[in-house]
Amino acid sequence: MSNEPGNMPVREQELQDFLKSFRIALNFISLYHKSHKSFVASITELKSQLDGLLAHSPSLTIMFSPEALSIEGIVFAKKQVYLDLAKQFHFRKVKSLQLLPGVSIQELIDVMELASLPVKDLLAKGGMQYLLTKAHAVNTRVEELDYSLLLGTEGGLEADIGAYLLNQNMQNRDPEKIREFALHFDSVIANMSLKNIVEDPQLSVNIRNFLAYLRTSDEAAFRRCVQSLFRMILKDKAPATKEQMASFADCVASLSPEAIAEIIVDEASRNEEFNNDNLFLFLQSRGDGPEGVPSSLARSITSRAPSRRLSPKASQKLKDLFTLSDSKVVSGVYSKVMAALSAAAPAEASVRFDRDSSQRNYRSILLFCLGFEQDEERLDVIAQKISSEWHNFLKEPVWEHFKALDAALSAHRAKMSRIHPLSELDVSFRRYVEDAAFQNAPPPWLADLIDNLQESTRDAHWYLEKMFASGSVSKRGLLLFLRLFPQHLDRFCADLAQYAGDIDLIGSVIEVVKETNPPGMSRILEDIYGFSNDLIKIEALKAMAVMPEPDEMFLMPILSQDNMLLRKEAAAALGSSPGARRKAAEILLSDDDIWGRRNSFIEENIGIVQELHFGESVPYLEKLARKPFFWNSAVRRRAQAALEVLS
Repeated sequence: MSNEPGNMPVREQELQDFLKSFRIALNFISLYHKSHKSFVASITELKSQLDGLLAHSPSLTIMFSPEALSIEGIVFAKKQVYLDLAKQFHFRKVKSLQLLPGVSIQELIDVMELASLPVKDLLAKGGMQYLLTKAHAVNTRVEELDYSLLLGTEGGLEADIGAYLLNQNMQNRDPEKIREFALHFDSVIANMSLKNIVEDPQLSVNIRNFLAYLRTSDEAAFRRCVQSLFRMILKDKAPATKEQMASFADCVASLSPEAIAEIIVDEASRNEEFNNDNLFLFLQSRGDGPEGVPSSLARSITSRAPSRRLSPKASQKLKDLFTLSDSKVVSGVYSKVMAALSAAAPAEASVRFDRDSSQRNYRSILLFCLGFEQDEERLDVIAQKISSEWHNFLKEPVWEHFKALDAALSAHRAKMSRIHPLSELDVSFRRYVEDAAFQNAPPPWLADLIDNLQESTRDAHWYLEKMFASGSVSKRGLLLFLRLFPQHLDRFCADLAQYAGDIDLIGSVIEVVKETNPPGMSRILEDIYGFSNDLIKIEALKAMAVMPEPDEMFLMPILSQDNMLLRKEAAAALGSSPGARRKAAEILLSDDDIWGRRNSFIEENIGIVQELHFGESVPYLEKLARKPFFWNSAVRRRAQAALEVLS
C-alpha cells in the first residue's frame, strides 16, 4: 500500500483497521479461552467493524497469497500484520474467505478456531470449508486451493496435501477424480515415508480403501499404485520397524505372491537405492512361508526372456536378500532362488570390477594410514591424497569415515603447524561439520561431530548471517555459536531484536533454548521478553520454567503486571524454591485495601496460586478468607475454595 494514513481513502482505512482487529482477535484466541474478556472484547470490536463494512457491500471477500492479501482490489502487503494473516490462511490452503451480511460472532469464532489449528490437523479433518459446513456457518464461505492442479508437480506434493487429496477422493468417490489421482500417485506419495503412513490411522485406512477401490475397478492402476508404494519403502533410507512394516503389509495384503515377486524383480533391475532390509521385513510380515513370495520370486527370475535378463547388479541385490537371515521365510527355497539368480546372471558377472566398492575401500585405507602414521613426511603425503578425494567423501558420506577422520585429526593436532596439508584437511573437515550444524535434521553421527567441535573456521558474523537469513534458527547451529563465541552473546541479542516482528524466527529461538538450556539462556529469553508482544512473552516465560536457576529479580516484577497470563507464567517459572514461591505469594495476594478496588486482580491471583499448588500461599489465603464487608464476599469465597484444595 502506497498511501500514507493521513491521505488514505476512507474505505481503505476501514479495511486496514478491520484487518488489524482480525489479527488481534486471532492472537487472543490462541492465548485465551474464547470466553476470556480480552478475546470477547476483541471479537466484539471485529464484529462491529465488519457490520460497518458490510453495510455498503453485499459481501466482503479476502484473497490470500503467501506474501500478501487483498480486499476489493486493494493489496495489503509488507507490514507484518498482513504477512501474518496471509501466511496463516494460505498455509491452511485457503484461497479466499467470504463474509456475508448477517455473519454472527459464533461464525467468526469458528473461522478463527479453524485458522489456529495446525495445518496437518486441519487438512486431516477435511479442510476449513468442510468443517465450517459441519458447524452450520452459513454466512462464511471458504474457497480452497485446488490441490488437484498440483498433481504431477515436479518433486511431488507436500505430504499433508497428498494425504488431504486422498481423503477428499475417498469421501467423494468421484471415479474421474480417482482415476486422475491414481495416474499421478507417484507425485502424491513422493514426499511421504513409511512412518507417515503407519502413524496416521486415517491415512492408512484411506490408502487401504483406495487400493481396494482400484482393485475392483482398474486392475492396471491398482498394480501401478502398489508398485509405487513398494518403491517408497525400498527407497526409504530410514530403517523400518517390524510393527511399521506389518501395518504396511496389511495395506497391500490383497496383492498376490506372484505380483509381489514381479514387482521386486522389476525394482531390483531399475532402482539403485534398493533397500533389502525393508524388503526382508516386508517378506517376514507377509508370513507366506517358503512357498509364497520366495518361490514366486524364483519362478519370476527363471521365466524372464533373455532380453529381460537381470543385470549382475540386480542379481547381487537379490542374492543379498536371501543371505540376510536363516529365517524360515527364505530357508526352504534358498538354494532354488540362488540357483535361479546364478543362472540368470551373465557369465562375466563373477569377475566384474566393482569400482564403487574399490573407491570406498581406498578411502578406508587412507584413513587407516592417517590414524596410525607418525612420520611427518608420510603424513604430508597421506593428507594430500585424502584432500584430493574429499569431494568423494562428501558425495558418498559414510559415518565410519568421518568418525575415523575426526579421531585421526585430533591425534595429530600438535603436528598441524608443521604439516600444511594436514592443517588444510582439518579446515575442510571442520567446515563440513559447521555447515552440517545448519541442516534441518543432521544424522546422529554428524550431531556427535558437531558437539565435539572445539574451534571454528569462521567468524561470528558468518554464524549470525547463517542463523538469521534462513528465518528459523537451527538447534545445533545456535548451540555451536554460543559455545564457540560466548563473547558475542550481546551481538546475537542485538541482532535478534531486529527481527522482533518475525514470530516464526523468535519462536524457533525460544524452542531451541528451551530444549537445550544453552549458556546465556537467561539473557536471551529476557531480551526476547523485552521486545516482544504478549504472545511471545508467554512463550519466553514458559521456556524460563525449565531453567535450573530462574532469575528471581527479573520474574518478581512481572507478578504485578495487568496481564493475568503473564503473571501466571512468571509464577510458574520461579520453580520449586519455597523462598521464591513465598515471595511470589506475598506479591500476588497481599491486599490491605478493604474497599475492594483490587478484588478482580486478587481473584485472578487466587486462581493462579491454586492452579500452581503454591502451598506457601496458605497464610495469605486465610487472611483473604476473613476479609470483612459484603463487597468482598467473592474474594472470601475464592480464597476459601483455594484453601480447601491446597490444604
